[in-house]
Amino acid sequence: MNQRGYSLIELIIVIVLIGILVATVVPSAMKYKEHQKEKELAIYTKVLKKTMRQYYALEGKYPNDLNDLKGKGYKIIIDTNQYKYNYDSTKVNDLTVEYK
Repeated sequence: MNQRGYSLIELIIVIVLIGILVATVVPSAMKYKEHQKEKELAIYTKVLKKTMRQYYALEGKYPNDLNDLKGKGYKIIIDTNQYKYNYDSTKVNDLTVEYK
């Protein structure tokens, strides 16, 4: 008997195998993406603190507001749409940046 095409059981097996592959790959991809966001945030916070120390070295005080950095010509991006900043000018090491 000459068969053309696939039987229903073969198609079901292929669909189940694809489902298993997707179920294992998607969570690890999401975890990787979250890890990259955390790394980016840590690097951004470190750069911001370094810029604040440079400001202190030149001005003799820490900026009152993070926007003071932009006003003095520092090439730093203060993105209030993407990040939430917690900053107290008396405690520069307490600077925290997090995603909104």
